[in-house]
Amino acid sequence: MPGREEGGTGDAPAVTVIMTVYNGLPLVEQAVDSLLGQEFEDFELVLVDDGSTDGTAEVLAQRTDPRIRLVRRGHAGRAAALNHAVGLARGRYLANLDADDLALPGRLALPVRFLDEHPEVAVVGSAVQPFVGQEAGRPPRRLPRSDRAIRWSFLLRNPIFHSSATFRASAVVEVGGYDPAHTDVLVDADLLLRLGRRYRLANLNVPLAAKRLHPGQHFAAVDRRRRLVRHAACRLRAARELRFPALLRPVAYAVGALGAARSVVVIGLAGRNGGLRRSALRPQGLRARV
Repeated sequence: MPGREEGGTGDAPAVTVIMTVYNGLPLVEQAVDSLLGQEFEDFELVLVDDGSTDGTAEVLAQRTDPRIRLVRRGHAGRAAALNHAVGLARGRYLANLDADDLALPGRLALPVRFLDEHPEVAVVGSAVQPFVGQEAGRPPRRLPRSDRAIRWSFLLRNPIFHSSATFRASAVVEVGGYDPAHTDVLVDADLLLRLGRRYRLANLNVPLAAKRLHPGQHFAAVDRRRRLVRHAACRLRAARELRFPALLRPVAYAVGALGAARSVVVIGLAGRNGGLRRSALRPQGLRARV
């Protein structure tokens, strides 16, 4: 991935929100609105239109907020578009928001505060608010908070929600950004695994992003067998690459094998991309264990 480019005018913001979109109407407009309504204002939105053919770029071009930097490019795939956004980013932190998801209150302010206070952490995510139709139809899904718990959870499923993830920009560039080999499946998990080799990971226990559940999600068009193979391989890769203590590595491989088998059942037999738990969460304050 090329290094970050100079771009924009004025002082560099604290956060660059990166958003890529391909034929994203009408949901992308709601995603943008959810960012512009944040109380935290020290950010820019680098919005890369990846060759949309449905008028997405023309609609977004009508936005006049100076924090928005719209970039149009030919269709090259999600990873290439994400790397283009990273290359244009000026913030010390990168916050991803998928074009069909929503930023919730605190989406930028809370991760910035956390990363400022925890320099050893390269990425912080949050709990997930499932969003069905036009409303939050399910209770939030709580994800593991500590670095240790996230690593063990990686053996079974993806433990950081990409639209809630805020990264240190320097760490993303250091590991080479997003890998085009994973552009259709697990582009986020691949980056997180590479970051996990060198840095600590964390989640906040409050939902900072809403995940839309709809038939048009980007992975829906990917062949089921390809998704199955990639997810299963990711579990075994986590056992190999994450920093498990020597005495616990056999256990990690066993759990990773269980996670791979789970991918076969969930994706291959049940035909799903993984389930969201419906269990309600007890409200708690802002905490993350590292």
